[in-house]
Amino acid sequence: MKTEQVAANKNKSFFKGFTKAKYLFIAFFTLLLLNILLSSCDDDGYSLNDLYGDYGVVNKEGSSYTISTDLGAVLFPSASNVSSNYLEDKDRVIVTFSILGDADTSSMYDYYVKVVDVYKVLTKDVIPFSASISDSLGNDPVILDKAWIKHDYLTFDFVFGGGLPGLKHMVNLAQHPQKTEDGRILLEFRHNAFRDMSNYAYRGVVAFPVSSIQTEAQDSVQLRIKYRENGRDKQYDLTWYKDEPQNSGDKLYSITGKRYQSESLK
Repeated sequence: MKTEQVAANKNKSFFKGFTKAKYLFIAFFTLLLLNILLSSCDDDGYSLNDLYGDYGVVNKEGSSYTISTDLGAVLFPSASNVSSNYLEDKDRVIVTFSILGDADTSSMYDYYVKVVDVYKVLTKDVIPFSASISDSLGNDPVILDKAWIKHDYLTFDFVFGGGLPGLKHMVNLAQHPQKTEDGRILLEFRHNAFRDMSNYAYRGVVAFPVSSIQTEAQDSVQLRIKYRENGRDKQYDLTWYKDEPQNSGDKLYSITGKRYQSESLK
């Protein structure tokens, strides 16, 4: 009995040693594979510490997605901090990412990336303007930094004044039924602060699908956008090209953690 027990204990020790060696081999192999993958990323001259950011639109099929940026890059998320369940097809977004490597020239992508953060831009439909809704739209001031059209969205990057925490402001884009004297489609970018104070400056971002603005078959459409800034009526002229010109410049924009405070908009 004692001899059999000693033999059994020896067998147990052998299997324990074998199991431990097996796990050590798997761990070593995993680290070796990870080192190879990271080394392949470094070959393209990119670092995970380098962050890039841009506006873009989501292209989603099933549980996978890519992001087409405004600068013309197509990003394939090989790794992501953001679940695909959070995103929908055609979402207008601001994406922060680091580059893992260049995609093959034959690929439909430009870069394999790690998505660090995705901010969903507020999107609203363009509404018809009428005198009956003018008051409810508000006419509070904004500072319009930039307005541009990309991926069939008219996007506004602007600054507005706010004060009370939790009080949401409202922004809208209204289209007049008549064009301007020089043939431009007339739009009004309106801001309703709901009598909120202007103690602090907030940055806002909002995007409007432009497909409803012009139904005629034209290569380009001339727009005029009216808005109010510091007690004065101002205007912003813009041309919408149906076939968007390709960006011939740099497709990457390096950032240092820029964030947008648009939580106070609706």
